Amino acid sequence: SIQISMNRSRFYTELDESSEDFITKLFFSIGVVSTPLSLLTFYLLIRKSSFITPEVRIALLLVQISAFLDNVHYCILFVPFIYPFVGGGFCTGILCTLGVRFHYSLTFLLITIVLLCASFIYLLFARFQTLLHPWSKLKLKFEHRLAFYICIFTSLHIIPILFAFMDTPDAIQEDIV
Repeated sequence: SIQISMNRSRFYTELDESSEDFITKLFFSIGVVSTPLSLLTFYLLIRKSSFITPEVRIALLLVQISAFLDNVHYCILFVPFIYPFVGGGFCTGILCTLGVRFHYSLTFLLITIVLLCASFIYLLFARFQTLLHPWSKLKLKFEHRLAFYICIFTSLHIIPILFAFMDTPDAIQEDIV
């Protein structure tokens, strides 16, 4: 098995320890500040948005839930450092210190990003449908809108599901290193 010493000198393409420490603390502080703001937004959407149609309110709640999950995972639980040119990376978040593999955290990050994209598409479509006149040919019935939403959510989740099953075994990763 290959063992890498933590006392080795860093390559010129790597971050130095002070930059790595700064970025980690920056992500944690962003996550800590934005979490209460997300909770306030949840409260305002649930209690103070009576002027919004129920369908748009659900869409806004989905966007907010997706953004909250993405933010907490990315800024507190994961905190990734990705090196796209070598196809790898590492993380310094809470999940990483607990031993969760980088691949699984990255898969969950993809899921939260896809949820955010699907929720935003859902919001735009719901808003578009509420702005149409009832007699418009473009206005869909509830069943058709629901089918559209299900298609959007399921089709976009194909990407992270495929990524979850494309994990390279540790033995092959060690051979590459």
